Amino acid sequence: MASLTLSLLHLLLMVSVASAWSMYPYYRYYGGSVTFTPKGQNSDGTYEVEFRNKQTSFYCYQNGYTCYYGNCGSQTQTTNALIAGNSYGLTWCQYEVVTKRKLSSNQPFAIRYPTSYNSRYGQGYWYSNVRSSQAAWRMMAHVDLGTRSDTGESNRSPITTMLPVLRVPRNCPRSFNMTVFDPDGDRVRCRVPTRSSTYECGLCGLVSGFSLDQNSCSLQYTHSTRVGFHPIELVVEDFPNKYITLSYSNGYYTSKHPLSSGRRKRQLPITTAEPTTTTTAPTTTTNAPTTTTDAPTTTTDAPTTTTDAPTTTTDAPTTTDAPTTTTNAPTTTTDAPTTTTDAPTTTTDAPTTTDAPTTTTDAPTTTTDAPTTTTDAPTTTTDAPTTTTDAPTTTTDAPTTTTDAPTTTTDAPTTTTDAPTTTTDAPTTTTDAPTTTTGVPTTTSRPYQSSIAPLSKLPLQFSVHVDSYQARSCLDGDYFPIFLSPTPSNGVNLPAFVNQTLEIKVVSTAQYSTIYDLIIAGPEGISKQKISTEEFVIKWTPTDNELNDHFPICFVSEARDKVYRHQIYQSELRCVIVDVGHHETTVTCNETTITVEVEKSYLIRRNEDNLHLNDFTDPSCNLTTSSNSTHLVAVMSLNTCGTLIEEDEDNIIFKNEITSADPNQIISRQHDVEIAFSCVYPKRTNVTLGFSHKNPYAFTEKGFGAFTFQFEFFDSQLFRTQKDASTYPVEVYLKQMIFMQIEATTSIPNTELFVESCKATPYDNPNSRIRYTIIENGCVKDNTVQIYPSSKSQFRFGMQAFEFIGAHEEVYITCSVILCETGISGTRCSQGCIRSDSGSHRSKREAVAQTSSHSISQGPLRLVRTSDSQVSGSSMNLGLNIIFIVGCLLVCVVVVYRSRRSKAKYQPLPTSEMD
Repeated sequence: MASLTLSLLHLLLMVSVASAWSMYPYYRYYGGSVTFTPKGQNSDGTYEVEFRNKQTSFYCYQNGYTCYYGNCGSQTQTTNALIAGNSYGLTWCQYEVVTKRKLSSNQPFAIRYPTSYNSRYGQGYWYSNVRSSQAAWRMMAHVDLGTRSDTGESNRSPITTMLPVLRVPRNCPRSFNMTVFDPDGDRVRCRVPTRSSTYECGLCGLVSGFSLDQNSCSLQYTHSTRVGFHPIELVVEDFPNKYITLSYSNGYYTSKHPLSSGRRKRQLPITTAEPTTTTTAPTTTTNAPTTTTDAPTTTTDAPTTTTDAPTTTTDAPTTTDAPTTTTNAPTTTTDAPTTTTDAPTTTTDAPTTTDAPTTTTDAPTTTTDAPTTTTDAPTTTTDAPTTTTDAPTTTTDAPTTTTDAPTTTTDAPTTTTDAPTTTTDAPTTTTDAPTTTTGVPTTTSRPYQSSIAPLSKLPLQFSVHVDSYQARSCLDGDYFPIFLSPTPSNGVNLPAFVNQTLEIKVVSTAQYSTIYDLIIAGPEGISKQKISTEEFVIKWTPTDNELNDHFPICFVSEARDKVYRHQIYQSELRCVIVDVGHHETTVTCNETTITVEVEKSYLIRRNEDNLHLNDFTDPSCNLTTSSNSTHLVAVMSLNTCGTLIEEDEDNIIFKNEITSADPNQIISRQHDVEIAFSCVYPKRTNVTLGFSHKNPYAFTEKGFGAFTFQFEFFDSQLFRTQKDASTYPVEVYLKQMIFMQIEATTSIPNTELFVESCKATPYDNPNSRIRYTIIENGCVKDNTVQIYPSSKSQFRFGMQAFEFIGAHEEVYITCSVILCETGISGTRCSQGCIRSDSGSHRSKREAVAQTSSHSISQGPLRLVRTSDSQVSGSSMNLGLNIIFIVGCLLVCVVVVYRSRRSKAKYQPLPTSEMD
């Protein structure tokens, strides 16, 4: 009976504990992450570092951190903000805590989480999951701010973030590509931690049904037999691409190797003092006292001997055969003075011998057998001075300093160069003038500090919720939302500017589900705005504190099944890296060209050799042509370098981008630079388009409604058959007549067309320095032009194909046209030709009597080589290689478009060509 009672009590206790764990989940965690950013050195010699820690719990709780090892300094500032919260049917809250710490040095240290545990409310524990309902939540970050030998700057950690909760149906394999960006360009690895004793993890290991690609930081889900939360614990590490060293403010250094090369295993704790070392290996002494300034090594009364790996220097090895002996290489030290004991001092004229006499050769100056090269402190012997047979040789005031010509012994005594010390038959004591070299100091090595293999070590933790239902289709776009343009690609870098709001448009859709929400994760101050069911805008305004830093923003689109409303589907995970700079991209737009100026930030300089416009094959689009040391400059015509032309109801938009993406790769995992820019022109503005054949130009203006202009080439002066669009560029012969017609179509009666100007250029740029005027101010300028009869809505004219200076293969013609009401005086149409010497001026247009001046064009035309020409005439030179220039380029000579700045645009618009 007692046994039964005890069993029931035990069972009741277990149920009570389980109930308590499930009843109070308030402070339980779904994951977290930590990154750090060096903020420079203060005037007092201290250092500052900023931590960004994201924690996701059930009830918006943040747990503090504590110092794990090393000198973690003191906290000087902290802020926190809500980032995101909740998915459909799931409750969670992500907070970011930003703290700054003041450090006495830049040596490595580590912090760990959490600082408080409460089993009743869940503080310090994972949210109940498929692995455990009582698992401890732990994170650890290793911070190293040492000065890198490759950049000369403080080491920076990888930049990463993650949505705290991701969702998958149990039957659909999914892949989560985590974007990890390293500001130093280091190689980044994501690994699964396995030891909870290091505070890298609480549960440790990877949950069943998931696998991780360490190199790409890509997590794959295949299946799971259990539904609910699956915790993911990862450690993000960065390794240099080549061997580098990190230098510390205490004079020590450590070395870091690439991930692919073999490295010696290093212990985790940081050592505080190491023996005096040279560049290759530390000098380890056994019995003799070696005294240095920073890291002194003290021995007793025996001679200094090295054991297995004697220290070798690069410039001047010292070898000995006499009392103080080395095994493979001589010992040369630099920063820390070394004193040895039983080496006899020998001179040039009268060698002093102890057990084995030593003779010198040409340089009489001799010192002890293990010469000390010091810089900061003199070499002093105390208990065991360097002695000869009769009396010790003691150096007192000045250190023995050498540089490039160190003291070397071969089978003779150690010799120096500049200031020889000469002894007699008696033991020599040097006092006032110790052996010193001045001109060539010896290269010294610093004491070594052991550390971990990677440069940094950061936690990245989140949860994947496997839903109980099975999707009827695992294809993206059916139930799972897919992203549409202008949503930025995964992994791209987007520029942002201090105190200017960055806007990222995200559009997604699905066939059998309805977009419900956009889940985001990013820096403090990030927000989202819902524009429509399928469109959201992510907004963030950087401050001065974020200048020159990099910030990840991740998002997924979440949709609900149209039939089974409780079934939720998330899109692929997308992340972008935002680079915060001082100045925005300056885009200058005029009637024919786009000029883009971008200050060369760190990211641009790093990718400069790979940057290009949309069309990277055209040599004229090379970004190095106009760029300088401080700015990236691109100058292009409106229709070149892959510029896309789009149109809405009121504007014509020209769009291009500067990118580092490899155009030969369909999928790229590189962190591409993507600087999108555009120029927006009102339709009443004069612009020159460069299509091979132009469709009718459509415009809308108050008082005239909708109207179009059509510019075409014809076969003859009868104007019955126009050139077929498939024949462009149209080939013509020198002096052959070209017949052109411009026709206006409008629903408004009693209107007339007026052609104000026409000009030809060798390429689709009417503002080209090389041009030929055909009509100006309504006046014919070319004497071969003939005007043919036509209706008021038409303008028919012809001209001879002419020799155009320069060997240009194609010709464009652009005309500026106006539509007026007939019978109204004072309109531009009623004024006709206005000669420049007439003194008359064009009147200001009436609001409803005429339209704005519009630019239309057609072309190109190509001149057949004169050697093939069938045109007769004594003036023809068959040896000319001159190209005919006739094409349609219309230039507005009245309306001048002001230069303007344009930020990055992501909105897709229909094409500007109209049928």
